[in-house]
Amino acid sequence: MPRTRTTLLALTFAGVLALGLAGCGSGTEDPAPSPTTTPTPEAVEFDPRIEVTGEATTVLELTDADGTDIELTTPYPDVAVTGVEPDIADAFTSDVTDNLTNRVDEQLQEYTELGIPECADEVAGTDDPCLREATFEVEHADVYEDYGTVATRTSFTLGSRDRNNQVHSVTTNLRTDETAELSEFLDPVGDSRAVRSLEAAENWALTCGEETPEEYLAAVKGFYPSENGVTLLWSPNPTYSAQCQVDEVLVPWTMPEESEQPTAADVNGDWCPTEDSVTDYGCATIVFPTATFDDGSVWNLYGGDDSGDGGFSFSTDGAPFGTYYPAGIAIDTAGTVADSPDHDRIWSSQSGMMLVRQ
Repeated sequence: MPRTRTTLLALTFAGVLALGLAGCGSGTEDPAPSPTTTPTPEAVEFDPRIEVTGEATTVLELTDADGTDIELTTPYPDVAVTGVEPDIADAFTSDVTDNLTNRVDEQLQEYTELGIPECADEVAGTDDPCLREATFEVEHADVYEDYGTVATRTSFTLGSRDRNNQVHSVTTNLRTDETAELSEFLDPVGDSRAVRSLEAAENWALTCGEETPEEYLAAVKGFYPSENGVTLLWSPNPTYSAQCQVDEVLVPWTMPEESEQPTAADVNGDWCPTEDSVTDYGCATIVFPTATFDDGSVWNLYGGDDSGDGGFSFSTDGAPFGTYYPAGIAIDTAGTVADSPDHDRIWSSQSGMMLVRQ
């Protein structure tokens, strides 16, 4: 065999052998990696709870028009939210903090145009800032249906006259993480329930005569929904000047139509006390403006006004007489006596008298 052919055969054999060895490997080669999977977090059962666990503080700073540095220590609630998705809980608690501190800071910055001589006197000749501290209280922290609300009030004074009271509220749909507006629950200006509730509020007629209910309702500063209705919040007396001193009004979800509101004449008729009436003056015949009882006594009645809860209140000489409630309107007697909402009644929470129309 020629030498060149032998050499070519040898090279060919060696190449085939090398390819075979490369294909077989050494037997110790690592297996191909398995695909990895990220565990899916378990869904949180929707059972929202809100708890205020304490308070934290932040320091807001400004320099007034006279160049005085001012520091306002501002507290805000530490809020824990459970029973919702963690990212929604975190976003809600951040919104509560940011809403309060941002609003206070905005108002604080407005003082730069006023000048605060009290602060200047305190820090005269020093490099120290004027120190002030705000106070706060939690007005409401709870859940209604899908909505969680935290409402707070803050107050601070920078000078002898510059007092600032504020209301802050955040309401969020804890399923969708969407911030809720008051208009989703109530149009305070266009809803007669809100107007009637405000007019029946304590101090409205006494301190708010220069404003119409619609004007005041349009300036509502905060709110929270609950089982009983929507509570509207204001900051009364932000300065020492006389202003409306109504800071909270509950607007019920449902109220009788205005045409159904009773009048003084609706109380006319025969009335007798229930068996568990705390006070029992006997039966009476009422022909407004007098009530004549079985013992012959005659009481003068003075027509009051719409009580705000579907009733009509009356007074007698020197004392309240009671409130007339037509059938269909329940009375909160605080467990003193049994209510009979199927009948017309006259109820006095002061004396515990419960009369039922005969």
